[in-house]
Amino acid sequence: MDIPLAHPPIRTEKNDPATILGLSLDEKRIIQVTAKYAKSMSDIARLAKIPRSSVPYMLKKLEQRGFMKEIRMDKTQKRSHWRSEMQKPLRALGEMPPIVFAGGLSLQSAHAGIVTYHGTGAILDIFERLIDMPKNSRLIAFQPDKSFKSALKKIKIMDILRLNEGIKRKALIVEGMVHEKSTRMIVQEFGKDVANKIFDSFIGRLEDYVQIPDDFADVDSEIYIFGGRAYLINWNTEVAIEISDKNMVALLHAMLTSVKELGTRYSQNKNMEGLKNVLHSPKYASTTSLRDNTSPGFPSAKS
Repeated sequence: MDIPLAHPPIRTEKNDPATILGLSLDEKRIIQVTAKYAKSMSDIARLAKIPRSSVPYMLKKLEQRGFMKEIRMDKTQKRSHWRSEMQKPLRALGEMPPIVFAGGLSLQSAHAGIVTYHGTGAILDIFERLIDMPKNSRLIAFQPDKSFKSALKKIKIMDILRLNEGIKRKALIVEGMVHEKSTRMIVQEFGKDVANKIFDSFIGRLEDYVQIPDDFADVDSEIYIFGGRAYLINWNTEVAIEISDKNMVALLHAMLTSVKELGTRYSQNKNMEGLKNVLHSPKYASTTSLRDNTSPGFPSAKS
């Protein structure tokens, strides 16, 4: 269902509608050629003048943001067809009012250096950029416990595993600030088996972590800085803000550096390895709950 923005951004003639929606030129063409009728990938490539090899990836990205839908014309048809899920056929996108779609939407103010994202799919696109960063790039992250809980409820497990594998493959250095209780909460939320998979995906990341006091800034939002941009994310409301203005990014970087000085050195790798050992130990019964943090041998994050 399409949900109108409570406070739509001001539209000006200088703002290209495709840019407002966060669409590339090729994505705009795909939406245009599938606005009235569903088409196969081959037809989309031909009509939109896009290389056939690029079409599957672009369609999936548009589907995640709620702009496209994969359909089958009948039960016997092997090939999938794709149709635009925009509110109405778009000949130029210029008639489209700002709206939030189920999969997500980005609204951009080019002059202010700010982009807003709405929807889990659109926010996940931000993290996909991590995998495209050069090897050994640095990621700065401040993720309070409340925000971590909200993120785990919104993100699919397979996406967590995939993104962490991408971070390890690119040998990205994660400079993180977290609360002590966050890691143990994974077991509380998902149980032993899923927690083990999540721990395995995290273990092995290059890290530069500090642990901050549990009562400090435990809010339902988080901050990331990478690739010369800063991102403020609220998973609970499914809203994110991207900031590219250099002065704003520098200010947030300085603030996070100050926050880091409040914490104590901490190895997330060692902590998760310790939790995995506890989960595999004979003392840990399958019915044991970690909600009260009193399980036999359950280590503090400071261990």
